[in-house]
Amino acid sequence: MTVSAEWRPLIHEALTLGTPRGRLSVFIPVIVTLALIPVAWLERTLPPLSICNALLGSNCWSVGITRGISSILKGQYAQAWHYNPLAYVALIIMLGIVTFDAFGAVQTRFAREKT
Repeated sequence: MTVSAEWRPLIHEALTLGTPRGRLSVFIPVIVTLALIPVAWLERTLPPLSICNALLGSNCWSVGITRGISSILKGQYAQAWHYNPLAYVALIIMLGIVTFDAFGAVQTRFAREKT
């Protein structure tokens, strides 16, 4: 399958998260999806991906962040803390990036329209 030349820059931006448009095109759908998908479905569907557990026999620090963020977005704060307390930090960082990039995009568009 060949990707047309006009889509290549957009795909590159999304995969590298190197531009505000790339970050917004990834983070917003991820946050919306995690808000809509039931946590129980994530538990049944996501495979165990912990390399630390496979090699060292203990979970690494990132295990449970996806389920934790999904729980926070549904208002299940105790459950999110149980999955991984770092889910709060990860969600705050994601929302901060989205807010900063969205504000910058609006400011840039407003400046272009003004000139």
